[in-house]
Amino acid sequence: MAAYYLAVFSLIPGLGLFLGIAAFFYGLSGLRYYNEHPEVHGRTHSLVGIILGGLTGWGSVIAIIVLIIKFIIYSGRLD
Repeated sequence: MAAYYLAVFSLIPGLGLFLGIAAFFYGLSGLRYYNEHPEVHGRTHSLVGIILGGLTGWGSVIAIIVLIIKFIIYSGRLD
């Protein structure tokens, strides 16, 4: 459940970097636990955490890298 809630709240701008990556790893942990104990519920919540958390978390990382590269490229052209 934690992965699901972290993934949903990672859609808030600015929080995606931290909550998305946390949701991704919590989802992996929850899926691993589900595979070891099939009698528990929560497989879908883990999958949502992995997919949505991965998209928002890693998407935020890529966006930050692109912004840094753009800043470096265009910082010398302000003459």
